[in-house]
Amino acid sequence: MSRRESVEIARLRGALWSASDGFGIPSRPSSPVDTGTQQKMTPAQKPANENERLARLRALAVLDSAAEPLFDALTRAAALVVGVPIALVSLIDADRQWFKSNHGLEEATQTPRDAAFCAHAILGDEVFEVPDTQLDQRFTDNPLVVGSPGIRFYAGAPITLRDGLRMGTLCVIDREPRRLTEHQRKILTELARVASEALEQRRLARERSEALRRESRLGEMLTHILEATRAGTLEWELDTDELRVNNHWRELSGYPERKDSDSFAMRRGRAPWLVDVHPDQLLHLQALLEQHMRGESALYQAEVRIRHADGHWLWVLDRVRVNARDIQGRPRSMFGVRVDISAQKQAEQALTASESRTRALYESTPAMLHSIDPEGHLLSVSNRWLDRLGYEREEVIGRRSIEFLTPESKAHARSVLDDFHKTGYCHRIGYQMVCKSGEIIDVELSAQLERDAEGRPIRSMAVIEDVTTRLLAQGRLRASEAFLEQTGKLAGVGGWELDLITKRVVWSDETCRLHELPPGYEPSFEEAINFYAPEAREVVGAAVQKAMEDGSGWDLELPMITAKGRAFWGRAIGSVEFEDEHPRRLIGAFQDITIRRRVVQSLEASDRRFRKLFEHSLGLICTHDLDGVILSVNPAAAKSLGYGLADLLGRGLDEFMSPVFRDNFPQYLARIKEKGEDAGLMRLVAAGGCERTWQYRNVLDDEGGEPYILGHAQDITERQQHVEQLRDWSIRDTLTGCFNRRYLAELAADMEPGDAWGCIAIDLDRFKQVNDTYGHQRGDEVLVAMSRFLARHVRPTDAVVRVGGDEFVILLKDADLAATDKAVQRLEEGSGNAPIAFTVGAAVRQPGGSLDELLGEADTRLYASRAGRDKRRH
Repeated sequence: MSRRESVEIARLRGALWSASDGFGIPSRPSSPVDTGTQQKMTPAQKPANENERLARLRALAVLDSAAEPLFDALTRAAALVVGVPIALVSLIDADRQWFKSNHGLEEATQTPRDAAFCAHAILGDEVFEVPDTQLDQRFTDNPLVVGSPGIRFYAGAPITLRDGLRMGTLCVIDREPRRLTEHQRKILTELARVASEALEQRRLARERSEALRRESRLGEMLTHILEATRAGTLEWELDTDELRVNNHWRELSGYPERKDSDSFAMRRGRAPWLVDVHPDQLLHLQALLEQHMRGESALYQAEVRIRHADGHWLWVLDRVRVNARDIQGRPRSMFGVRVDISAQKQAEQALTASESRTRALYESTPAMLHSIDPEGHLLSVSNRWLDRLGYEREEVIGRRSIEFLTPESKAHARSVLDDFHKTGYCHRIGYQMVCKSGEIIDVELSAQLERDAEGRPIRSMAVIEDVTTRLLAQGRLRASEAFLEQTGKLAGVGGWELDLITKRVVWSDETCRLHELPPGYEPSFEEAINFYAPEAREVVGAAVQKAMEDGSGWDLELPMITAKGRAFWGRAIGSVEFEDEHPRRLIGAFQDITIRRRVVQSLEASDRRFRKLFEHSLGLICTHDLDGVILSVNPAAAKSLGYGLADLLGRGLDEFMSPVFRDNFPQYLARIKEKGEDAGLMRLVAAGGCERTWQYRNVLDDEGGEPYILGHAQDITERQQHVEQLRDWSIRDTLTGCFNRRYLAELAADMEPGDAWGCIAIDLDRFKQVNDTYGHQRGDEVLVAMSRFLARHVRPTDAVVRVGGDEFVILLKDADLAATDKAVQRLEEGSGNAPIAFTVGAAVRQPGGSLDELLGEADTRLYASRAGRDKRRH
């Protein structure tokens, strides 16, 4: 190579690797080097529909997205089929080609379009192939040829969408010249079609997600409108006893239609608001109403217990006003509203049940979840979070979430914090977390910031995906969807002590934190008192005085103010310690109960959030009792099985299981009753008869009533099918459909010492003469016919393996010498129907022997058989 050529190649290589992504070409050339050589690279023309094509590509919203298992599986399959080190899913943008999936060039993300081979490939519908780039004038001086990665062979199948627009290619690359076989070309084309369909399905999934979000927002608006009009109204004309009521009033009363005034409105002169009231309230309410009717009060307002037409009792709030009087001041017309407040009366019970359901779903979800306060302290974590990092819950709650990150990830977290507080969300941020054992795992975090009515941060909820396996094993197929469930903020409790002699105040670190002071801070007595709001100081003073007089303690809920001026509600608990019958010290505890005081007000919102999570979650959620009878099921689970909700409720879960799993259902129920939880795979039969595979994690909830099992699952049917298909491709011979040598490696790994195996080695006689005389196509036909012949003469459980060009092996599981000899006899008796003559050698596995030893013994006997036959001929 001349010195001028060496300088030019060095310049191109430097340009290639100067790009930030490690494999790209600068969009602007570097300073010219006086080498005397001008590049002659021929960039590809742009398609006639380029503008339409680019618009379609942008609409897919796939550029610069994260890696996805399906696309990674396609590139691995393409590289495996063609036998090359590099395979890409490349999308052609306006001025670059970007890699959605990259097998073999992990450091690369994109290159300029001018140097892209794929820019040529999208100009046609067929596979674009360059067997040797150094012999093709379009690419001889392409920087990707003369520099890294040194492309010598390229083949790209265009990824064509349903509307005919070509987005990019599924391409394979080698550093040595080669040509595709017709079989490889067809497979590459089919894999490109799969990539096209994956892009289409990805777009449809994104559109469905957007539609669900819009539907959720519309649902919230509708809920607000309905809630704003829930009151029942009644107008009473006293002169005529005419009543006018709306439908909601009738619903509260239980009367579907207008009845006559005696049965509906007036009972022996009783006002309509006093009809069906509880006897214990009647006299008091009648006095209040008469007081208003005489003009002695501006409004009649009361919480009333009334009997519904069907017999049950409910609580309502009545507000009534006289809106017209006659000249003597007597009421002529009255108007009132009635609101159902039964739910508020049951708030504490409903809240407990709601929190139990929320906590159970939150802690049992397969995803890693946590919530943190505005200062970054962990409020709650899911069981999966604890299991993966190896901690107990009490070891992590209250600690800062950043403590579990590596030093590099801590710096990264701080860099994105400002943007997170501005936007209120972040999506798939990559971090490294440190387990208790010291193991470092890679994760992706998505979070949502929750604010109060004034826009101040309350907490953030995050879902964390462990991507360690994906990064290390190049995107193994697994579930990527998780549930996000909100939970209440845990209340902190701190201790305190006051020496009545020295007036010294001692606070625990938690008490300091509650007052927004550094740990170890010791306030003065006056300072400690001033943390109570002005209106609360007299109350706490009186309680302390009473305790010192009679020895009783106190338990008060009072408004307080932190050192930073933040108002909160605190629970102050205290008691007096006496020495020689004299008060010596006060001891007690503080607890921030701000959230608890808001609980009743937020119950309705909490129930609505849980209901929406259950109904709109993409995860599969259902509950069943201890006998397996389905109690509830969300739409996603019903859709997975193709049934309506009514078709599932009240039926046994085992009714929908495949026979194998149905037989094991009693053991599943026994495990979950004993351990309180269970996880694994479940095979269910959908409405159409097809089987669906669910990956589940179920827990027993026995709090507050009848115990039941809360189930959460993901439908992994398609993922299982992809895995099985890829495995079948890897262990099958592409020509004959027989097993290949990779299957032998798997079999050897699974072989137990006591397993019995028979082995028959088969070698085709004078097969080379067939190839030399009739050509390789005829030879291939003979190999295919031979594989079918062998399969017909062995048991369904036996494995036919093509180990070489004209060499086959039959492995017979659970076969002794007699069974092996019988199989050889069947082959020899049917040899007249074989496409070619053949020689066999048989052996059986010796106790503890390896598969290689068994294959070697069969080969030895084959060669001995052939040698003996040749000797007899001579």
